[in-house]
Amino acid sequence: MPDQMKADVSANHAVRRLRAMIDRLAGIDQLTEQAFLQVGEQVRDGQSRALFLTGLAEQALCSGESESAEQTVARLQLLTERSAMWLTEACEQSRLICTLLESLERNTNALAPPLQGLAKVVKTLHALRVATRIEAARGHGQGGTVLGQELQQLGNQMQEKLGHINERCEVLATLRIRAVSIEEQAQAGPLREAEGEIRRARLLLSQVATHCVRTSDHAVRFRQSSAELAGNFGELVAALQFQDITRQRLQHICKALDDLSAGLDAGGEAALSAGGICQLQHDQLIWAVEEFGEAVGRLDQNLRGMSEGVRSLAGDAREALIAGSSERCAQIAPSLQAVTACLENVRTTHLAAGQAVFAVCQAVRDVASLAGEIERLGEEMQLLAQNAAVSAAHGSAKAAGLTVIAGNIQTIAEDAGRYAAAMADGCRLVSSQAEELDARDQELSSSETDLQKLLEEVGGLLGRLESVSASFDAQIAEIGRQVDELGAGMQTTLASLDVRRRFLAQTNPVLDELKALALEYGVSGHDGKDGGLLLGLHDRYTMMSEREVHQRFLRQSPSAGGGGIPSTVLEEDLGSNVELF
Repeated sequence: MPDQMKADVSANHAVRRLRAMIDRLAGIDQLTEQAFLQVGEQVRDGQSRALFLTGLAEQALCSGESESAEQTVARLQLLTERSAMWLTEACEQSRLICTLLESLERNTNALAPPLQGLAKVVKTLHALRVATRIEAARGHGQGGTVLGQELQQLGNQMQEKLGHINERCEVLATLRIRAVSIEEQAQAGPLREAEGEIRRARLLLSQVATHCVRTSDHAVRFRQSSAELAGNFGELVAALQFQDITRQRLQHICKALDDLSAGLDAGGEAALSAGGICQLQHDQLIWAVEEFGEAVGRLDQNLRGMSEGVRSLAGDAREALIAGSSERCAQIAPSLQAVTACLENVRTTHLAAGQAVFAVCQAVRDVASLAGEIERLGEEMQLLAQNAAVSAAHGSAKAAGLTVIAGNIQTIAEDAGRYAAAMADGCRLVSSQAEELDARDQELSSSETDLQKLLEEVGGLLGRLESVSASFDAQIAEIGRQVDELGAGMQTTLASLDVRRRFLAQTNPVLDELKALALEYGVSGHDGKDGGLLLGLHDRYTMMSEREVHQRFLRQSPSAGGGGIPSTVLEEDLGSNVELF
């Protein structure tokens, strides 16, 4: 009997420890469930805010705020990096869930020896029930009959509990398979979508870089053409300055040409400056993209290229601002939608992980309830052992059977203690996972706030892209129009000079003949010198048109028998030129 009492005390102590562990596990289970529910709600709220910010980004396309656009690009890089970290953490959570399920499975398998002991106890109780019936038939009293009924009820209850435990083991195996499937989906689904976005983003990056190089080359060539035009205008002015008769007009032409040359120089410098700014911004963009690639490089082992896609997407937004192309803006919009889709995948992964952990917690609660039932069963077995000890005086065979039952009860109590220790380890693991999930949930909330600001600034960036593109196209069109006007003016000026040159070539012989006629007739100037008269006639008839010269002077000379120049014509011409000398 002292050994029996010692076994009862050990069993009671193990049962109390098991009960305390079960209570603690239930509390941790509730906290874990609440944490996962909060994570799910915050992820859904983040998704709603992301959709709302996408609408704001579309509305901000017309605003054209460049400063906020640059800040938006930087924050978008940070948020995409955090999104990749969230996806990695979701995969880690899936693996931790699998580890927890394996631990629960091992703990469930550890119940096999106690269950075998219970089966032995059932067999022993069945034998005792048969012995009790035999003794009752021999007339040992009503106590043996009651004991036999209790033993029969206890055996039925134990059979029912064994069936429940087997069902829970099957549920745990199903949960493990489900957690492995969640992990595979978390690793495969977003990565496939990210690979497509990476290819599209790299293509856009190469196109934008090519466009920037072409823009810079066009600016350099335009500057060279402007310099050549300015040199040609200078030569033209130098040639026209030799013509005294058109000096006044040439001064106006020179002034206009100088203004035009200055405008062209300014336009060339502006174009060259724009090309330099484009190249500088392109270099800054490449530097920012490389820095961003180094920041997300540590995630490349788990995500296999998703960081490159995010970096290329941020580079596309910056290079689209440089290029000033509305088509690039339209191509970037699907990439932004792809980022939203990746966030949706992260949210789905978090929700799936939360559901899996919730199912695990439910299984833990079921196991805890089974442990409580086992505890109550142990108490009933202790009462049964006490009753068996009281009835042990009725026969030696019954006493031996009760001794075996007491030993089995002690074995069950020891196994329950080991199971309680294993459950305590599982509870600590669940508690640590709940704390980690809480911290990651806080990071997710702050990152979603950053995402909202980033999407707003992306809208401003896209609006600025459109305005810059339109302004650049308008400037190019205006410069082309000015160049066309300049070309037309040059053609007109050259044609006028050619006509004047031919006219002078035709009038020079006439002026020589006029000089000869004046000397032949002995006409002198007002000062008595022939030079003044000739100079006056030269200046006057140089300003005449070719037709007037033919009408006045191209007649038959006196030496040829003609009438020569009429005196009235000479008097009229001399009278109008006397004041000049």
